[in-house]
Amino acid sequence: MTASDLGHVQDLNRGEVAGRPLQWIPLARFAQYLPPLRIVDRTLVPGSRVLDWGCGNGHFSYFLARRGFQTVGYSFDPAPPILQSHPSFVHETGQTGDPVGIPFPAASFDAVLSVGVLEHVHEIGGDQRASIREIERVLKPGGLFLCFHLPNRYSWIEALVRLWAKPGGDRFFHDRTYTRAGFAGLLAGTELRIVAGWRYGCLPRNSTGRLPAWLSNTRPGVHVYNALDRVLGRMFPILCQNWCFVVRKEG
Repeated sequence: MTASDLGHVQDLNRGEVAGRPLQWIPLARFAQYLPPLRIVDRTLVPGSRVLDWGCGNGHFSYFLARRGFQTVGYSFDPAPPILQSHPSFVHETGQTGDPVGIPFPAASFDAVLSVGVLEHVHEIGGDQRASIREIERVLKPGGLFLCFHLPNRYSWIEALVRLWAKPGGDRFFHDRTYTRAGFAGLLAGTELRIVAGWRYGCLPRNSTGRLPAWLSNTRPGVHVYNALDRVLGRMFPILCQNWCFVVRKEG
């Protein structure tokens, strides 16, 4: 469904839909979520109960709900306006005094997704290993943990931004980056096992608004940008921005 997702977002952006997430603007920025959505389509069973852990403004939950998954968004933010009254989506607001606990019973979900979240939990007083144990707890036996947008330690984008960043400036880089072994270390002592893991995203996405509109905000231009991104990612995977991990809970 990812091709139709691109057209759908283009239509929503043209319509200036209230509450549309900034991550969808321009279209090339939204397209960074197409590889994760392909994995969702390949790995999750239709109708599964899915937790979007740290759903933010609903920029990814929207597409889970659009696919008909029983989508639960969990965050410290208010419910995403873009998903108000959506029949396949419910929102749970977390308690800011508890940065680790996930307020659901054990074995509640067929899948848990982290889309650019796990690497940030320490910034609000949490702990990555403690969060992994909570994710393990709320997953059903055989359930999947899909971890997307986990920053790659050897990303050329991260290295360049670190070089250019100035104190108090607007250039953002991750203070925690990962290798496959580093991520596997977070799973030690749990029943979570890596099924697959690979890197993706060799071209910048969050800065694509600086590109000409024909390249960053039209479907033909974005298809060209995506194709170049895929080619470079295959040629130089170690330099890509993100890791994706598919993890299964044994049992």
